[in-house]
Amino acid sequence: MNERLHDRPLSDPVLITATGLMIASVVPHFWHIEVSVLLFFLAMAGIRLMLRKPSHTRIRKWLMLPLLVAGILLVYAEYRLPVGTRPGVAFLVTLFGLKILEVNKRRDIYVLTFIGFFTIATQFLFENGLLFTLYLLLVMILLVWLLTLLNRDAPERDILANLRTLAGIAVPAIPVTIILFYLFPRLASPLWEITSHERIGVTGLSDSISLGTISQLSQSGATAFRVTFTGDAPEQQQLYWRGPVLWETNGKDWTTGPLLEQRPTGYELVSNFIEYDVVMEASDQPWLFALDLPATLPDNTSLTRDFRLISDKPVTDTLQYSVRSSTDFINAEFNEEDAQRALQLPDRTTARVRGFARDLREKSSSDQAFINNVLAHFNQQPYVYTLRPPVLGDNPVDEFLFETRRGYCEHYATSFVTLARAAGIPARIVTGYQGGEFNPIGNYLRVRQSDAHAWAEVWLEQSGWVRVDPTAAVAPQRVERELDTGAIESDGRLTFRVDDKGLLSRLGSQAKWLVDSVQLNWQRWVVNFDQQRQRNLLSLFGLDKLSRPLLMTIAILAATLLIMLFTLLVMRFNRELPDPATRLYQRFSAKLAGIGLARHANEGPLDYLQRIGARRPDLREAAGRIIEQYIAIRYMERDSKRQLQALARSVRQFSVR
Repeated sequence: MNERLHDRPLSDPVLITATGLMIASVVPHFWHIEVSVLLFFLAMAGIRLMLRKPSHTRIRKWLMLPLLVAGILLVYAEYRLPVGTRPGVAFLVTLFGLKILEVNKRRDIYVLTFIGFFTIATQFLFENGLLFTLYLLLVMILLVWLLTLLNRDAPERDILANLRTLAGIAVPAIPVTIILFYLFPRLASPLWEITSHERIGVTGLSDSISLGTISQLSQSGATAFRVTFTGDAPEQQQLYWRGPVLWETNGKDWTTGPLLEQRPTGYELVSNFIEYDVVMEASDQPWLFALDLPATLPDNTSLTRDFRLISDKPVTDTLQYSVRSSTDFINAEFNEEDAQRALQLPDRTTARVRGFARDLREKSSSDQAFINNVLAHFNQQPYVYTLRPPVLGDNPVDEFLFETRRGYCEHYATSFVTLARAAGIPARIVTGYQGGEFNPIGNYLRVRQSDAHAWAEVWLEQSGWVRVDPTAAVAPQRVERELDTGAIESDGRLTFRVDDKGLLSRLGSQAKWLVDSVQLNWQRWVVNFDQQRQRNLLSLFGLDKLSRPLLMTIAILAATLLIMLFTLLVMRFNRELPDPATRLYQRFSAKLAGIGLARHANEGPLDYLQRIGARRPDLREAAGRIIEQYIAIRYMERDSKRQLQALARSVRQFSVR
């Protein structure tokens, strides 16, 4: 900052602008820290704007100590311990508000601006989405603009000049940042992974369910993950994205139980291999999602005995991984421990449920026939597939099967598994996602939380574990079309998406797909841009074999050359242009230069006129009139619009012929 401007008092427009930008830099923390802390910050900003007269300075000084104590107590009351990301950020925001309160001069705004930059940086501990990043980038650019304002004598009158200065700073910074980001040697993992594990609002499947949990999750349109297939995407009926496998139940809740040894059951992959990349949103859980059954595993993952794909650590940030699966496989390993867990029934299982299973078993000639009879029962009896099932009591399976007959996928899956176990058939519940919405612009599948699903697996001697989806018996559209969460009937009955050929509908879908495609590419090429992706990008230009020091040198040289190029361009365009009268005088001199009367660099207007008259007496009168008009405007400051127009007319009419 210009030192002579340090102690200048703040004008109201500068103070209001600065305060507004500081608020803009803190507001996104609304989703990350307690609302009371943000209200404290806004209160400090409001007090400063109310007490902005110089006579209020003493009042603000007296307020500082009690407000500081109040802010500390507030953070302590909300978080108890000052350890952790959110308590630390909350304390920073509190002190930031107090700093706004003590601002008096321009140098205070200078300090405040850099606190604003630091506050913006803390936002990336919680979030790294595209729109969120663009917003923070805009706030940062405006903070730079504020710094340029502080270096002006009269900032209120120099807004356009400051915008030009800002453009000169921001425009070259963008390509330089891109070059350094993509060429500078990367860490083994994306830089964005250095974030807080204390995420807020993360939703997804857990390792247990009770009746109603998946139906609640399915009302969310949030993205769970996106999938890009190598080749054609499978049919909707094949898209079962496997997640937690539930073995144990107390009659109301189902859980995975102890994690089985991380060695999968012996199985043989036959054919129908599918290759795909998954970009998964944060879930705070260790399990990943893949089609049955993975033939290759991503790095730092393992496959459990019940075919769960498990990461070494919880997914706390957007994660990208590649999988190769086979939909045609045979698994044949089944031991006593598996049988014991897959046949477990709680004592609260009612006699009515056990009797119903026994009756169906007696009517069935085989395990497969029993399965078909249960599915036929669901299909032929008045069962309803709904997101708003009635509340069930201590024996939910009994009440659902014989009384309410209204439920979502977890109702049908848990009831089916209970009946199968009661009939002596080993069975378990698998939770995950089914289907997804294909994006034709980005050529990938988007799986949302509303695609959450639960199905069953039964053990058959000849086939091993076999998938059975009882929901398909009641609502076959569930595995053929996507759930339309925006068109649920008043009684909770579900509707499914159908192709809408209307123009507005198509345009809306195109816009939605475009936005989602941009978001996916942001995740791939920025958020998840790690060492491997950098090597893949450099291989397109034959640079992937370069050593890290050489690559670093190339990145720095490229950025330096780009900065020099922009500097030369700015210097060229920022050269001081002559005023209108001088430009007209130069045009007049150019006409005379054509007949050998070029003006000398050190020649004044009157000396030039004398030389013109000596060489060309016929031009003396016309040239004298032009030079007289130029002197009146340039040196006597008679630069009215009328006089400039008269000079322009004289130069235009002047002829050397």
